[in-house]
Amino acid sequence: MKDRVFISYRRADTGPTAARLRDALEEHFPGQIFLDIENIAAGQDFVTVIENNLSIAAVLVVVIGRQWLEGSTSGTKLGDANDYVTLELLSAARLNIPLLPVVVDGAAMPHASFLPSGLASVLRSNAIEIRHSSFRRDCEPLTEYLYARLGVAPPTPLERFVEAIGAKLSFGMNRFKFDDRTRGFHAIISVIVALGATLATIDSWLPAASAERELLLLDTYDAVSLHILGVYTGFIGKNSRKHRKLAVTALAVTLTSLLALLTKLTMTPPGQLVF
Repeated sequence: MKDRVFISYRRADTGPTAARLRDALEEHFPGQIFLDIENIAAGQDFVTVIENNLSIAAVLVVVIGRQWLEGSTSGTKLGDANDYVTLELLSAARLNIPLLPVVVDGAAMPHASFLPSGLASVLRSNAIEIRHSSFRRDCEPLTEYLYARLGVAPPTPLERFVEAIGAKLSFGMNRFKFDDRTRGFHAIISVIVALGATLATIDSWLPAASAERELLLLDTYDAVSLHILGVYTGFIGKNSRKHRKLAVTALAVTLTSLLALLTKLTMTPPGQLVF
């Protein structure tokens, strides 16, 4: 599955900015951002790693600074057979990977007439401009594009609220972030909880053992707690790309069961409730 974001850049041109961009995107897409200086270990073949990561890339983000056309410190420039940026661009074109130019540090998108033959048609996409003074705000259009391209639902207000609480309780550990895997876990939990909530509702409708005991406070508390947990996990799980239908079904069952439980509570005479 192609779910990697590959960042192409020149270290001598935009190295610090590319690293900062990688950190910003990693917050939204943990484990899906590839940057050579971060992801290529010592002793690994550079070209092989580049090719392998491009084969699973959903998009190639091309970071363009003022010196991007002029080349690297090794003496190669755009269009040279041994230029790594050229290799990345041509490989992406061969693999039909969409390219998204990102111009930084006051640079401008190079005119097609300045691009080597074979690359002019590669960089046709509208560029996104990112400035140091408004970095976070300028990254928002890029983040929105990547969410759509990767088929991942952006965080909902509920998820952002939970993430904010998790950030305060992390105590220096890795911050809790919602991704498709986490949402998948919530989807599965919502199904389990939905079954438990349904059983609790059915139990509340069964004839009581005695006239004075129709529903105990503990039974009500447990049943309502199950329904709240089911609604919470269902609303988060429904954003899972793989388990969306499962979570939505579980959420519908949970809400229907909650309605039945509330109906039972309203129908029960106050004198038959033991608190």
